[in-house]
Amino acid sequence: MQKNVFTVLALALLLFGACTENTPSVSIPLPEHPRPDFERSAWQNLNGYWSFTFDSAAADKALAENSLDAFDQRILVPFPWGSKLSEVEDKGDVAWYGRDVTVPKSWKGKRVFALMTHEGSGLGHCERDLKKVCVGATVGKGLAVHGADAARSEGAVATWARKCV
Repeated sequence: MQKNVFTVLALALLLFGACTENTPSVSIPLPEHPRPDFERSAWQNLNGYWSFTFDSAAADKALAENSLDAFDQRILVPFPWGSKLSEVEDKGDVAWYGRDVTVPKSWKGKRVFALMTHEGSGLGHCERDLKKVCVGATVGKGLAVHGADAARSEGAVATWARKCV
């Protein structure tokens, strides 16, 4: 059975953060840019520990209260739940992720585009939420690539990236 992952993505949860500089305090797995040929100086790696739950009521509570306190686990992204590296056992078909994200002040006056892989959630509300927290930035149309299609998405990503410039 294919997992349907409905993620409360970090970019969708930017409402928990503020447009301030971010200094990571923990080591980030796979810190390199996944596509060096598309890397820009102002990109942000979202790998690392995220709040996590299989409980839909906890996810609803987190959104309602603008707090991740209701999430009962943590997961190491970019690894999928059920993998040893994620540190989360496979105990469900649907899950929610959340993380506070700090948008760098240097993004003010810039153009911001969200590119993410997903397993069913798409971009969610990330473009709307980016507009809320990136005051003074132009938030462009993002691109969501289904994880199963990521290896074959080079053309779509290249076309999207050219439109962004």
